[in-house]
Amino acid sequence: MNRTNRSHKILMLLMALSLVVTGVISAMAPAVAGAPEAPVNLGTAGNYVILAKTGVSTVPASVITGDVGLSPAATDALTGFSLTMVGTLSATSTQVTGSLYAGDMTVPTNSNLITAVTNMQDAYTDAATRPAPPDFLDLGIGEIGGQTLTPGLYTWTTGVTISTDVTISGGPNDVWIFQIPGNLTMSSATDVLLSPGAQAKNIFWQVAGFVDIGTTAHFEGIILCQTAITLRTGASMNGRALAQTRVDLDQNTITEPPTLPPVAQVNLSLVRSSATVNLGDTFTVNVAVQPQLGQAVAGVDAFVDFNPAVLQVVSITAGGGSLFPTELGNTFDNVAGDADYSAGDLSAPYPTTSFNMATITFNTIAASANTNITFSSVFGRNTNAALIDGTSVLGSLTNTSVAVVVPAVPPVNLSLVPSAATVNVGQTFTVNVNVQPTGGLSVDAVDAFVDFDPAVLQVVSITAGVESLFPNEMGNTFDNVAGQADYSAGDLSAPFPTTSFNMATITFLAKAPVAPANITFSSVFPRDTTAARGITAVTGTLTNAAVTVTPGALHHITVSPANPSLAVGGTQTYTAATFDVLNNPRSGDPIVWSVTNATAGAIVAGTGAFTAGTVAGVYNNVIVATSGAFTGTASVTVIAGALHHITVSPANPSVVIGGNQTYTAATFDVFNNPRAGDPIAWSVSNAAVGAINAGTGVLT
Repeated sequence: MNRTNRSHKILMLLMALSLVVTGVISAMAPAVAGAPEAPVNLGTAGNYVILAKTGVSTVPASVITGDVGLSPAATDALTGFSLTMVGTLSATSTQVTGSLYAGDMTVPTNSNLITAVTNMQDAYTDAATRPAPPDFLDLGIGEIGGQTLTPGLYTWTTGVTISTDVTISGGPNDVWIFQIPGNLTMSSATDVLLSPGAQAKNIFWQVAGFVDIGTTAHFEGIILCQTAITLRTGASMNGRALAQTRVDLDQNTITEPPTLPPVAQVNLSLVRSSATVNLGDTFTVNVAVQPQLGQAVAGVDAFVDFNPAVLQVVSITAGGGSLFPTELGNTFDNVAGDADYSAGDLSAPYPTTSFNMATITFNTIAASANTNITFSSVFGRNTNAALIDGTSVLGSLTNTSVAVVVPAVPPVNLSLVPSAATVNVGQTFTVNVNVQPTGGLSVDAVDAFVDFDPAVLQVVSITAGVESLFPNEMGNTFDNVAGQADYSAGDLSAPFPTTSFNMATITFLAKAPVAPANITFSSVFPRDTTAARGITAVTGTLTNAAVTVTPGALHHITVSPANPSLAVGGTQTYTAATFDVLNNPRSGDPIVWSVTNATAGAIVAGTGAFTAGTVAGVYNNVIVATSGAFTGTASVTVIAGALHHITVSPANPSVVIGGNQTYTAATFDVFNNPRAGDPIAWSVSNAAVGAINAGTGVLT
């Protein structure tokens, strides 16, 4: 069946009627195109402008825009690029605007390349196995130079040659797939040309042999080649070269394909009046027409499928506010499960804004957890939106579904209601187990199984609610290791409760801070929370609770760092952490900083920024952080500053001729604090005095 020659009888009738009205009968409109090919999914192979398995070479200087990938071959198979390594993950080249990756690079590069090569091979298989019949078979007997190629699936039984310019013509969303079982050869100085709108990213050349693009030729599209791709001197390409062996370049320009703005289309949606419908009730589905970007639409064929075992059509009517004045078809078949409606406008101006074209009223005849109501896209009943000349402007189709349910018996809802939303560690609080019958019906008994985190909370007690309407307690246990609190109660004789009440109160002790601490009903057998009416479970919604447990009152403060070493005049910002008695961290406590020994230095009271004094020494516990009645301390060791001056001893000794004298040197900072470890080199400025050992200071 040829994909390019499918027409819609209603839209063609609409077009013909329009031609009669305008008196222009002499020119028949083109048929509406059928379902287009879907693009080939490149996966992560689409992250690379060049991807190969055994090698990529270039004769400089090529200009490549995009990333280059090679796997499993190693970096040394990227030749001619004059690579600069970026660590062990990638490389760069002056010929590449992007990065180069190879199989011997480290994780995640190597694993990313393995995935990309697998995706490349899968994409090749996808393109090669698109199902027959194709739209075009053996076009030009393999010579496509001079042709204009419209969207679709092209298959050859030979190789393909492009000896003169070829034009690819279509829109931004159109797709071309070329299945070539042999080689693809392009002559020198020829071009693959794109008409306005066609995008290289949607053009896929699946080639089982090699690809050879001639000198100064220009190519467009994604090449999925099972062997090698060669671009001769000066050739250029807008697309991707994805080869299962190698890619060889010679002063070429290769650019990743750009993406054009989306084409204006008309989307159609099925909009249900309710997601859930009671068995026996009716509901409606609107057929919404939604032009995008101001796209005009002259008519719509809406072919809708449903399950006739679950649903039956009552009627199809024009939608309230429909902008199509002419109804062209209105039929339904409750045996086949078809609801078909067509309408349009025979003259301009045509609608460009969203509206409800039709309303289908359904009756429910059987229960179903999910029954689909969908647009048909099968030939003969293929949903479409079109212009007055029959050109399709169909965009997306959005289907719907409903659940048909047996009306439920009014349930009994259960809720956990805490006495406070926030509690401190060490405090107790309560959670009420509330029972809430609905519909005026009664409840005989409730099993409430409650879970909590025993690391955060502990149960103190479970008692009957102060307003409980259940006189008979049938279970009352808790386990502070497992985090379980279980309570069961009921009424053994009528009248049974029909109004809301508090069945039980659980008292908890807060142990550790957390936000939130969840307190939840269990629904897992055998601890499945249940409300019963007689022997029938009538459990409705279970509403859980949560509280925020905050730390207890301030108990102690720690200061960091505990004992830093600073040069005289050096700076250090101290920080304080506050804790409760159980060592849980607190936040928001105001801290005031002070120093108990001014010789140690000075501190900014509001920030803890400390500046060391000028006297070196160890100052224990002089840094004080205060919050209320609590303090924390830290120490500081002030060490000498940079070398400022040196003193030599003895200052002026008397030494007999030929005698020895050992000199010593002491080093000091600008504040005269002694320093240690400074290297000293000795010398004499007058050789007549004698000689001195440069390392020891011994004078002879």
